[in-house]
Amino acid sequence: MDIKAEKLELIKWITQMKDEEILSKLMYMKELIDNQFWNISVSEEEKALIFKGLEDIANNRVYSHQEIMEKLDEKYGNLLQREED
Repeated sequence: MDIKAEKLELIKWITQMKDEEILSKLMYMKELIDNQFWNISVSEEEKALIFKGLEDIANNRVYSHQEIMEKLDEKYGNLLQREED
């Protein structure tokens, strides 16, 4: 796919998006890029991982801290004791 087609696909995707949280995260990413975030020493591998994480967020492939802790408790039981209030 050429760059023009990719841009049009992104524009279409964004204009149809209804999830305000994803839009907010996209705006944050835009601000980072606009503010020369990438001029700091971030390797290409690190950039790829950052974009992979952003893609995961955009596609709702994320877990809350609580969900992770519950999964760990299911798998390992009381090995990961936490202090409760």
